[in-house]
Amino acid sequence: MAESPLARVRRLCLELPESCEKFAWSAPTFRVGRTQKMFATYADHHHGDPRLTVWCHAPVGKQAVLVASEPQRYFRPPYVGVKGWIGLDLAKFTDQELRLHLREAWEQVAPRKLLQAIQPKPPRTPTQEKSARKKPALEKKQAAARRPTRG
Repeated sequence: MAESPLARVRRLCLELPESCEKFAWSAPTFRVGRTQKMFATYADHHHGDPRLTVWCHAPVGKQAVLVASEPQRYFRPPYVGVKGWIGLDLAKFTDQELRLHLREAWEQVAPRKLLQAIQPKPPRTPTQEKSARKKPALEKKQAAARRPTRG
């Protein structure tokens, strides 16, 4: 049996760390973190729209570029479109493409600490390694200099 469009969106959204689903405004919305910032919402024929769509957060300027370049796939959604969100016609996206958009939307609103915890740190250069080893000794020396003297 084929997966329903909502089940597909739900699966892709909830595979992102600390994501949850909340029903709001008569639609499933997907949020992240303790503050539950919304990064996507599923729209099932919203106000007579013939499409099944997902609206998601996007980086500044991306909406204009995508809507202008591929208007058959992307659109400016009502309500949140003025804030730069993009609308995606689900029938015209593969899981991989949809996953990339949802991940990017999630990254736009995810807490900084969560992003830092899941993103790999770039490898250190030999110079960075050296300065990292020197740092504790330097910090001890500076702390000793700040201590009040007895006497």
